[in-house]
Amino acid sequence: MKLNSIWTYVIVFLAVFAVTFVYKYNSSSIEVEDFDTFYERFLTDSTFQMSRIHFPLQGLPANADSVHFAAGYSWEAHNWDIHKKIDYASLGYQREVQKNSDYLITENLINPQGYGVQRRFMVDSKGKWFMIYYAAPNAVKQNNLRAG
Repeated sequence: MKLNSIWTYVIVFLAVFAVTFVYKYNSSSIEVEDFDTFYERFLTDSTFQMSRIHFPLQGLPANADSVHFAAGYSWEAHNWDIHKKIDYASLGYQREVQKNSDYLITENLINPQGYGVQRRFMVDSKGKWFMIYYAAPNAVKQNNLRAG
């Protein structure tokens, strides 16, 4: 792994940590919108979805090779496919939602063929949820997501 990519991960981690820390200690002044309501609208209203993503969006493309994307990948509005609501259970997906804090949520979806998707959402300074990371379908090991 290149030294530059290690520093990239360190900087991203510190930025997320700092934002979470600031929000945690200023939480009395922030009224956070309900995540489930946001999530439902995010997956059913394409205009709303695009308004809740700040491009470039960090993540990984489908079938990412760790050698080629060690320095990261950014989604742009022009190459974004609108995410739609699906019935995960009927399609055999495993869905795991991790509430990392009151202001950061990670969603992992793994389909029966062993491909996983990861989405991360964070609250902004106005209490609104935004997608901050998306890893498209990539091969995963159970309980050890490659994406992210």
